[in-house]
Amino acid sequence: MELKCKYCNRLCKNKQSLNSHETQCKLNTNKKDRSGPNNPMFGKPAWNKRPGTAPYHNYKLKHDLNVSIDYIENYKQEIDCCEICGRKVKLCVDHCHKTKKFRGLLCRVCNRQLGWYEKQKNKIEEYLRV
Repeated sequence: MELKCKYCNRLCKNKQSLNSHETQCKLNTNKKDRSGPNNPMFGKPAWNKRPGTAPYHNYKLKHDLNVSIDYIENYKQEIDCCEICGRKVKLCVDHCHKTKKFRGLLCRVCNRQLGWYEKQKNKIEEYLRV
């Protein structure tokens, strides 16, 4: 199934990205160029304010976890793999959601599984006691 924007015929990867693109495309009054980073609709100022971008990430580290980017970079020099499984992939900053303290660097899989385990810890331990 081909997912094309009804305003500019741009191909999108999935239904969610198509809906997002069409919403922005509909609001775009500049009909010349609707795709790419040069378009004011998709320009860098909007990207820099969204979660997952470097400025947002740096702000969260500094203000929420009280950890500097330099500290994380130095830590990455010492620990170059996931601290649970040992895979050498892109690492996430792990922290305790209750205390807001930095714990280490994990791969995405371990970071998600650890979060799930923390939420289900009592049920899991009860199940394993049987």
